[in-house]
Amino acid sequence: IKATVHQNQEEHTIEADKMLVAIGRVANVSDIGIDNTDIALAHGCSAVNEYGQTKESHIYAVGDCVGGLQLAHVAAHEGIAAVSHIIGKQVEPVDPLAVPSCVYSFPEAAQVGMTETQAREAGHAVKIGTFPFAMNGKALIHGEAGGFVKLIADKDTS
Repeated sequence: IKATVHQNQEEHTIEADKMLVAIGRVANVSDIGIDNTDIALAHGCSAVNEYGQTKESHIYAVGDCVGGLQLAHVAAHEGIAAVSHIIGKQVEPVDPLAVPSCVYSFPEAAQVGMTETQAREAGHAVKIGTFPFAMNGKALIHGEAGGFVKLIADKDTS
């Protein structure tokens, strides 16, 4: 496979045996009936508060049309938060840092919480721990001992 990429006014040619094409999704917000409202969309997404409430207080939006993590379980929790807010029930809004995400590639990659950079930028005294998969019995049994687990913690609270 041969691909030509244009970046920073330069052309690069890449040759490989396999290629992964990963592009983002765009929310389908055409014809959802907001033409007569003050709700503005930026890149197909609506600005909302932590409960999904838009600029028009009686209109809520959740899921892909609000940006953020485009995961079904996130959209479901956003929907619960929105409905709970509408009926006056106390509920915790979605905390994006508490949502696990993964990439089903080989090897797989997963994450939850802050990255090391985010933790440092937030002013945390960072403590790092790593554990190689080669030390994990199940990884050895499956012949997939490459890789590691990386834990990022606040040195002052861990």
